Amino acid sequence: MEINGYVLEGDLQTTNGGNCKWGFAKRNGRRFFIKELLNPVYPSDDVAISDELKKRKRAACRSFEERQMLLYSTLNNCSEGILVHVEEFFRCGSKYYVTMPAITAVKGDVTKDPSISREDRIRMCRSLIHSLARMHDAGLIHGDLKLDNVLVTKTPAGYHTAKVIDFEDCYWQKESPEPGTDIKCDMSYAAPETFRLMMGESLQLTQAVDVFALGLLMHAILTGEFPRFDKDRFSYPFESLIKGEPLLFWESKLPDPYKQLIKQMLLIAPEKRITLKQAEEVLAGHPVVYEKLAADKGPSRRAEIGAAGRPNPGAPSAAGKTAGRAAASAGRPASMGRLHMTFEPDDGKKPDVGLKINMGSGVRVSGSGSRGTASAEKEKAPGRAPTGRKAGTASSGERPSRSGSEGGYFDSAGDL
Repeated sequence: MEINGYVLEGDLQTTNGGNCKWGFAKRNGRRFFIKELLNPVYPSDDVAISDELKKRKRAACRSFEERQMLLYSTLNNCSEGILVHVEEFFRCGSKYYVTMPAITAVKGDVTKDPSISREDRIRMCRSLIHSLARMHDAGLIHGDLKLDNVLVTKTPAGYHTAKVIDFEDCYWQKESPEPGTDIKCDMSYAAPETFRLMMGESLQLTQAVDVFALGLLMHAILTGEFPRFDKDRFSYPFESLIKGEPLLFWESKLPDPYKQLIKQMLLIAPEKRITLKQAEEVLAGHPVVYEKLAADKGPSRRAEIGAAGRPNPGAPSAAGKTAGRAAASAGRPASMGRLHMTFEPDDGKKPDVGLKINMGSGVRVSGSGSRGTASAEKEKAPGRAPTGRKAGTASSGERPSRSGSEGGYFDSAGDL
């Protein structure tokens, strides 16, 4: 099957795809990841709806096209090679598609892969901080950061690095969802304020939701597991924090700069969390080669990340680029490159390609007619939390005992 010149390697699938179908295709000798967005659907001339409804739906689709143009342009301008760039965005018939270069990713659960060195794990964390900081500079929120949306690749030099994918649920910080909105994200990584907004509380989601998710993710990359909590009582980390119960993390496996950094990323109050630009400044004086990890002495070296405003009596004592942002505020990307689009006419005399957008920096957002979770062949490891609001817990393994912990107490609700 061929879609706008892309020859599919097989049927598009929905596994772990959210609001899209996805697969792989080849075009002009190159291999691509392709997503078919399930929504919106552009109404064809023969669809059995009134002309007025058809007109309204087409207007909504064109608003969607304009928003996606701005989103993909902004993302590509701040990518710096760490965000997987969009090659094309197009409509074929009534469906919209997004393509990206296919990337050969490390298969399996990278948090437990023994072939990835500690230095590379640190490098991966720094790459994620840097790439998301550039997104935040542009005024964007990823909104669905999780392990499935991070591709780990091996460079020609032999070290591992990480790339962020899946941008269909990105939004500008000024576009915070309304209270009561059903947020599209994996609840295993959701910040406490995301849940509160979903429950109808009046508040604004900020880029701090990405910081919280990245804190959980970095802990998993550096230690091999997510922060633990009482799985008999809670399903997700945010529940534990909201109820005043601390998370537990492997203090001995974390490099010194990251112990305090992750504490500040997992504070329950979003306005008190460290920003990613601040995180970059913290790490600027810590080159990867000098970030030494303490000897692993097992669960007894765990520290607690608390949710209360005072120490737990049972716990031990406490041991840039700005162009994108300016462009986003102006309602357009800083540099659109060569950009044009052609619309399918309403009179039914449609061209082969209804929407074609060519973007600079090697990016073409094009089409005549989504949200996936991989832009490379990535094998889902057994035991990984699935996508969706019932994804299960972000913790793993048996619950550790708090007695005998030698780590410091981290107050997730207190001041930095």
